[in-house]
Amino acid sequence: MKLLIYQTLSHDPHLNLAFESYLLDTAPADAHILYLWQNSSVIVIGRSQNPWLECHTEKMTADNIQLARRPTGGGAVYHDLGNTNFSFISPKHSENKDNNFKIILSALAKLNIHAHCAGRNDLHIETDEGYKKISGSAFYNNKTHHLHHGTLLINASIDKLTHYLNPSKKKLIAKGITSVKSRVTNLININQSINHENLSLAIINSFQHLYSNTAQRQKIDLKSIDHYPHLSTLYHHYKSWEWCYGKTLSFTHAFERKLSFGLFSIQLIVKNAQIQDAEVYSDALNTDIVDYIKSCLIFSPYSASTISATFSPLAQIFPQEAQELSDWFTHELQ
Repeated sequence: MKLLIYQTLSHDPHLNLAFESYLLDTAPADAHILYLWQNSSVIVIGRSQNPWLECHTEKMTADNIQLARRPTGGGAVYHDLGNTNFSFISPKHSENKDNNFKIILSALAKLNIHAHCAGRNDLHIETDEGYKKISGSAFYNNKTHHLHHGTLLINASIDKLTHYLNPSKKKLIAKGITSVKSRVTNLININQSINHENLSLAIINSFQHLYSNTAQRQKIDLKSIDHYPHLSTLYHHYKSWEWCYGKTLSFTHAFERKLSFGLFSIQLIVKNAQIQDAEVYSDALNTDIVDYIKSCLIFSPYSASTISATFSPLAQIFPQEAQELSDWFTHELQ
């Protein structure tokens, strides 16, 4: 089996995930692939997760923190340039997660960091405060190949991790999957000289050593994605609102507020980022407006950015009320 190593110069999380999928889709049958990458500040959620349940989306919007969804399962994680991300891609008949973990553990040992596997997909180290998580992994199969990817905390912002991953206080009743918030630490607390470059080199050397072969290495500049057939399509998929926010299991969002024209209590049934049903309770004197609100909401996008359009039919009849509703819903849906 030949060895292929790719390191991207991009920090765009959607582009990096797209390139990972591109490598998986185009992987040769006779190769093990190692892909090393870093993302700028982003929350990455698992394939089956609800972003409104997992993240403080309003804080992310205010701070220009991106959201990305990966094709693998598992929980929500925070990435920034203090993380090193790794991906192993192998033919199904020769994939070996234990070997992948051996590569990472060996690389860390070369940097005087002694970690061990914990559970099915985490790496922990022992500290004076007990065992702490430094890495999490997730897995995915297509028809021919297996993907094992994960992240290593080098010097990530733990404050931001907890700030953006705290569950929202919205009244969400979810049928989805919630993340287990593990105690984590950065590798720099163990070895102050560690960085993305020397850790990447250690992983590359361990990868080659385990398979007793020299790899073909490429550093990829993804500024011109047109050079890669199929990559552009994948990129637009991974950055699309429909993929990042729209792929959610059914949940209920309930909220209420006193507006100038009455007290309103709203219950939205949401699936795949679309409002499937809505109940509107109010003491408003004008009962027609309650019916109008409900008709505007049903089958409209569950998105703060489209609320003005959602209430545009109402605005033609009740412009002031529609504006109040738009402002309120925009705040609630962020």
